[in-house]
Amino acid sequence: MTQAEIYTAVPEHLPKNFPFYNWVPKPLGIAFLVILFIPIMTVSGAYTVNSSEMVGGLGIQSEHIAFISFVTSIGMAAFSPFFYLLVSVRRQKMMSLVGFSLLAVQSYICANTDSLFILALNSLVMGFVRQTLLMCNLFTLIKYGFGIEATRNVTQRAHG
Repeated sequence: MTQAEIYTAVPEHLPKNFPFYNWVPKPLGIAFLVILFIPIMTVSGAYTVNSSEMVGGLGIQSEHIAFISFVTSIGMAAFSPFFYLLVSVRRQKMMSLVGFSLLAVQSYICANTDSLFILALNSLVMGFVRQTLLMCNLFTLIKYGFGIEATRNVTQRAHG
């Protein structure tokens, strides 16, 4: 997808109160977008705070839980090659609906699994989804709160 195609995918004339209905006050919309950062930043497959409970319940070493915590960061870093394409497409509502649903399902799986592999795999996917939601929410907040289309300043580098 070329840069010109991506620019045409983002409509120039978005609704006045994008991504909310026109009757939603702007301060309330900004507060809502800021509150959306809380679950994005806090959800994970394994938490170091309850690692002793997980070690005792699963019968594994504490290093495995630390590894799973790091796998979430690896998933977030794996988002980097897709950054330009995903952030340039303005679909805040769809991405939030799908992303938060995926995080809820992944959290449920992580809470009920006894398999270290499934826990690590879910943590990897959760990291990717978290970073996708984080960037989508951030760029929407910049557009909504400040009126700046930040994706216009992001350029795609040619590798090779």
